[in-house]
Amino acid sequence: MQDVTSLQTSRALDLVAGQKLKAAEQAPQGESRAAAKRFEALLATQLVKEMRRTLDDGFFGSGPGSEVFDGWLDEHLGEALVRGRGLGLTEGIAASLGEKFEAAQAAAAKAAAGEAQP
Repeated sequence: MQDVTSLQTSRALDLVAGQKLKAAEQAPQGESRAAAKRFEALLATQLVKEMRRTLDDGFFGSGPGSEVFDGWLDEHLGEALVRGRGLGLTEGIAASLGEKFEAAQAAAAKAAAGEAQP
């Protein structure tokens, strides 16, 4: 039963991470740094989660509800890791998102210009 609950929790976290990443890809250029910081926090949370899985019982044992507390701990530790200087990924991710957003705008403008001409 614990494995099923753990798998469901993991899938829910992955779904939320995927939704946040999709939102980050569609963010305007001014928001790319904030989106990059959120992505870095998600990555740090996943790192903490994988490191914690190496423990035999985890911090909260293996009783009912321990997966919830483990997930909260992972999330809070991941967010704490990126406060301040963080992991050093934010600037590169923000630049990449900005370039991707500009390329999408250029492609949309080119497509609109092509449709406007007979």
